[in-house]
Amino acid sequence: MRSIVFILLFVASQALGQSYTAIHVMGKIYLPDRQEYLKRGTKILETENLEFQSVNAKAAMLSSARGRYVIQPGSKSISTNNLAFALSSVITPVKGQMSTRAGSINNALDFEKQLGEAPVAWLNEELSFEVSSNAYPIDEDKFFYLAYTYQNETINKKLSNEDQSLKFVKSEVYRVDDQPVASDAVSDMELYYYDTQKGEAQLVVKPQLVNVTPEELSTLRSSVGEGSTSELLEFINSLYGKCSVDELEQAMTSAK
Repeated sequence: MRSIVFILLFVASQALGQSYTAIHVMGKIYLPDRQEYLKRGTKILETENLEFQSVNAKAAMLSSARGRYVIQPGSKSISTNNLAFALSSVITPVKGQMSTRAGSINNALDFEKQLGEAPVAWLNEELSFEVSSNAYPIDEDKFFYLAYTYQNETINKKLSNEDQSLKFVKSEVYRVDDQPVASDAVSDMELYYYDTQKGEAQLVVKPQLVNVTPEELSTLRSSVGEGSTSELLEFINSLYGKCSVDELEQAMTSAK
């Protein structure tokens, strides 16, 4: 009798679809059938619909049967109407995109691989890259600067360096008129190499830097669980962008 009940329950659960639990939500994701927003701890079925109501809205999900997943719309996502998407079309397994900082940046292609091909999770206050002195000498007359749009104005930011180590410093980059600005208020970021003697600015790459605050990292870390560095890294890679193990460990040490 017990075996029959178990089989019936199993069949019923399969008919309803696989269940996932949200452990971290970025932005606003609406569940129209329930008339509520997805939040940490919410359990949803793959047969349900979702509405992404903010830019870059994503969520980290866990399935006891299938493992770690991420919800985000893609080019192949299936829309059930102009707003809602079927969960089954926007949920994918997490995948690592670990970044390596081996070797120096020797040309524009290297810059593109490091900063332009895919989003980069900016976890720490400082993000640095060793740049070839032959290709891009850095001195008083030659330097790198960022240009981005903030409140419909173009902002130029000269980047710091230590010899040939090019440094992106959050407190310097996200600062306008000596006041800190939110990273999500900045758009259209471009990296230029400037030669003052020639008066020429060369566009090098359009960086895809995604700021990850200590609070966001702490929240995701507590959701994944202490001691699960590999799982945390996979979620960061899928939700925010690529980063290295060393960068993650440094960020976790700083957060303590």
